[in-house]
Amino acid sequence: IDTPQLDETGAPVLDAEGNEVMVKETTDSYTNATRYATGDILPKLYGGFGTSLNVYGFDFGISFAYQLGGRIYDNTYASLMHQGTSDDMGTNWHRDILNAWTPENTDTDVPMLNYNADGYANYTSTRFLTSSDYLSINNITFGYTLPKSFTKQLGIQNIRLYVAADNVAVFAARQGLDPRQGYSASGNDTYSPMKTVSGGVTMTF
Repeated sequence: IDTPQLDETGAPVLDAEGNEVMVKETTDSYTNATRYATGDILPKLYGGFGTSLNVYGFDFGISFAYQLGGRIYDNTYASLMHQGTSDDMGTNWHRDILNAWTPENTDTDVPMLNYNADGYANYTSTRFLTSSDYLSINNITFGYTLPKSFTKQLGIQNIRLYVAADNVAVFAARQGLDPRQGYSASGNDTYSPMKTVSGGVTMTF
């Protein structure tokens, strides 16, 4: 919360323009907390790139997509960093909860696990606002075209064997986070695109 800074007489400290100097203080009640604008969360740059190669009848192709300069609220991570309240019974924890504050582990940004004293530790805040930068491998293809000297004997102009993989991987700020789910927040109920692997034969007569 914001409170006025006081001098030794108890009077508010004023800045050069005559405005009260405010200081931030912690509060154990989220209803008293002050909200602050966190800046633009939209990415500054996004796009894609790829390449393809063909040599000695073999062909290979790969395509990527990326996003840079944005931020996203990691709702899935927040839900896994709960305080173990009755509403969260049976809910998994993220492994980062092992780094929660204890008297022996004070150099951490994960609050102490204390059901009674700190029920608001993982409420919505900038604590779970993280980079939405990502690099995704969207597609990989690999193929081989049989020599024409062989296919002509079969009365076929062209035969190509291939295998393809889609939605191969996403590399983001946190393992398990998929910034492609939305610009503002990741969702517990939104699945990432399904990974698929397929293969086949194409013939030209």
